[in-house]
Amino acid sequence: MFFERRQRISMRSVVLFLGDVFCLVLSLSLAAILRLGADAGWIYIQDNGHALFGALLTYLLVFYIGGMYERQTMTHKRGVLLPSVLTTTVGLILIIVMFYARFELIIGRGVLFLAAFFIFLSVWALRHLYRTTAGYGLFSKNALVVGEGKDAANIIRLIHQADDPGCRIFGVVTHSKGTPGELLEGVPIIGNIEHLRDFVNHYKAETLIVATSLAREKNLLRI
Repeated sequence: MFFERRQRISMRSVVLFLGDVFCLVLSLSLAAILRLGADAGWIYIQDNGHALFGALLTYLLVFYIGGMYERQTMTHKRGVLLPSVLTTTVGLILIIVMFYARFELIIGRGVLFLAAFFIFLSVWALRHLYRTTAGYGLFSKNALVVGEGKDAANIIRLIHQADDPGCRIFGVVTHSKGTPGELLEGVPIIGNIEHLRDFVNHYKAETLIVATSLAREKNLLRI
């Protein structure tokens, strides 16, 4: 069982969102310059800034609805290629339908399709980079395991085997057995649950992973 200090906006989401904004701006600008040339491209960007900004917002909305900022999408075993393709395609279709058919905000077809290609590449590369850095615990939360014996060992083993577990285990807090300093699957036992609050504050733990029965350990549930 996981107990977490919830944050409405995670650091992962903020980093990915800002990265997407950068990728979108770069892709739209690069598409205009490559399609029309440097001078004409910059003039095009200035003259059609409102339409390009609308396209940017549309893509961001589709990425959000499509779950591109969710950890489950980033850590799916099939990778992020398919979600990147789908969200970019849906965003492109929405822009064509809304802008051309309704609002008449004109973005050249060559610029639009070239930008979509660059957007797909950059969005996929950004999330591939995230998956790589997540393996080193860059966006992981500090965590403590509460439990002992085989239950705690199995939990620690599963977390260590995950590509992106989302947490870094700093220690094991026991409720009856175990000596501080001993290692459980490479993680040190740091003490008893009576001092759990102190351990949480010391390690700045955002997540507690409970590897025992709360019904059996009523004292633990109270704490």
